Amino acid sequence: DSSKNLTLNFQKKKQLIRNMASNKNNSTLETITQLLTTPKGFASVSIAIVGSLFVAKYISQASKNRTGKAQPNPNSNAKSNGYDSVIPFTVKQDEKPVIRNNNEFATIQYQRLPKDAQLKRSKDFFTFMNMRRSFRHFSDESVDMEVIRNCISVANTAPSGAHTSPWTFVVVTDPKKKMEIRKVVEAEEQINYDRRMKKTWVDALEPVISNLHSVDSISKPYLSTAPALIIVMKEMYRLEDGKKVDNYYPNQSTGIAAGMLFTALHNANLVTLPSTPMGAEKAIREICGRQQNEKVFLLMPIGYPAKDATIPYRTNKDWRKDMNKSMVIV
Repeated sequence: DSSKNLTLNFQKKKQLIRNMASNKNNSTLETITQLLTTPKGFASVSIAIVGSLFVAKYISQASKNRTGKAQPNPNSNAKSNGYDSVIPFTVKQDEKPVIRNNNEFATIQYQRLPKDAQLKRSKDFFTFMNMRRSFRHFSDESVDMEVIRNCISVANTAPSGAHTSPWTFVVVTDPKKKMEIRKVVEAEEQINYDRRMKKTWVDALEPVISNLHSVDSISKPYLSTAPALIIVMKEMYRLEDGKKVDNYYPNQSTGIAAGMLFTALHNANLVTLPSTPMGAEKAIREICGRQQNEKVFLLMPIGYPAKDATIPYRTNKDWRKDMNKSMVIV
């Protein structure tokens, strides 16, 4: 009898435990059902889920920032809107001149854009130009000479002192000449780093050039790899019938033309690098067969980026100079 009583008591306790567990599960299910089916409960669950996702994203972003990845830059969300050329307005000189103080002048037909179009085009053009970068790794893929000619034609429209246009753009495509230029530039640049340039200058350049060469072993393969080099020559004076004729503001004029050339090249989907071959100017001029009235202003490799090309890593913080410092309204 005692054995039966023990067995019975055990079974009753076991059933009691099962009932308690069942009641607990039912209570839990009822609670979950209430949360999902009432507005207040659903809102609470939604807030909890959103909060969890936000925390997870914050932790993930913080982890990426610590490893130096996924830093935003101005072009992170840039999109292409197509490649067709657009001429939105015209500026036409009237065919018949007018006389003012015994000189011929022209009246102009100047089309105006609506204010909203003006604002949009200026903003879009900034976004486009803000993607321009300087490259030191070039593909050897050829570039259509007519494209280069069109870009130089743009530069040739630059304003100049007294309309003298004191520039010449020498295009070098011959492999031998490119290699000659590379050798003299590398030799002179090594001297620059060793003796001519201040240590602060060298230190400032090191982060920019370290993906190409060290300051102790100069190497500029892009000068022979790029399909073309453009030597921007500054014409100090003109030679007309063997006589010297002054040019005015040659530095400023050639600088403006060079800037327009950079813009035109970027517009044509080409890349370049502004290079100042200090010490090699005379040798480059002689290799190109130019006269003494011309001086090398810039040396620019032209082409497409190499597939494995790298450029200095930039973020919003150091992408360009702060516009609050670049532009001052008085």
